[in-house]
Formats: sequence, structure tokens, C-alpha cells
Amino acid sequence: MTDVPGSLSRAIQALTLKQGMPPLDLWDPQSNGPSGMHIDAEGSWHYNGSEMKRASLVRLFSTILRLEDDGVYYLVTPGEKLTIEVEDAPFVVVDVEVDATVSSENPVLSFTTNLADKITLGADCPMWLKPAQNSGLELPYIKVRGGLTARVGRNMFYYLIENHAVQQLVDGQLYSGIYSSGCFYPLGTLPED
Repeated sequence: MTDVPGSLSRAIQALTLKQGMPPLDLWDPQSNGPSGMHIDAEGSWHYNGSEMKRASLVRLFSTILRLEDDGVYYLVTPGEKLTIEVEDAPFVVVDVEVDATVSSENPVLSFTTNLADKITLGADCPMWLKPAQNSGLELPYIKVRGGLTARVGRNMFYYLIENHAVQQLVDGQLYSGIYSSGCFYPLGTLPED
């Protein structure tokens, strides 16, 4: 993949413009090796050690990102499949819209990732807690598409706690969490009084 910014990005862009998201589940090329790219824990993309600054190019590559059953992330096109290292989650939640028109007690929360993916929190795209790799603290993650996930960013986490969190007893443990689309999603445990 010596011509990353060139012909490959033009091919991806042409596919995306024609069809929306590329049909990754229909593509099964043989693995061709490493891409030289990685996504750091803050969701920034890097190529050969340098941060990729062109947001449109990063967004384009994110549309061909796939997590396979072996736990490895790949950039996939009809003709090649290249590995990409992901430190934590490939996306970070950076914004939320709250629709309380149905019920103020049971709103629908729609999140936006750092790469402009829109996710409505609900049964199809749930949120769960998972220990962070370096600290062991439980952090909230949400399904984006396919097997890809987004970590709820620190600022967004505090915003949710401050503005939308409620307390709920789940299996004998008190949690602080949020409601969306009729479901409760824990953001963290609370000490028992």
C-alpha cells in the first residue's frame, strides 16, 4: 500500500459516493499485509508514524474499516485487505442529541462520533461498560456498525453524567446510567450507602 493517498482513496471515494457505505460484507480478498496505519486511543489516525490531518481522507478510510472474527482490524477493498492497528476503539463519541418528544423520562439519544457516524442508542446499537486497557476503569462503549465500536469520550461521559444520568438498581448493584429508546444503559457503579 505504497500509494495510500492516491489511487486507493480515489477508488474508495468513488464507491462511497455511488452507494453510501461500501458493501464490506460482500468483499473477501486475501490479506495483503500491513497498511502502515494505526488508530490511537483518542481516535486519531496515523500513517507511518505521522498523524493523518485530512479529515475527509480519514473519514473515507473509516468506511472500509472492518473487524473480523479473529479480532484483527482490516482496511478492505474488493482487491485487497490490509491490517490496521487499533489501540482501543476505532471511534470516539463526541456529541449527543437528545430527543425527548416521545417522553422526557425516556428520551432517544443519538450520538455522533469523531468521524461523523450517527448512532441511535437502543437495542440495535447498545452501550456497555468495558475495562480500559491501561487503567482498568470501566468505560462506556457503543456499537457503531458491523463489529466496530466507539468509546464514549471523556467530555461526553461527564456531560451525560451531569445532564442525563439516573440511578438504577441492576442485579443488586446500584448504577448511574442513562435511558434511551426504552432501555437503561449503565455508565458506572455507585457505592452502596
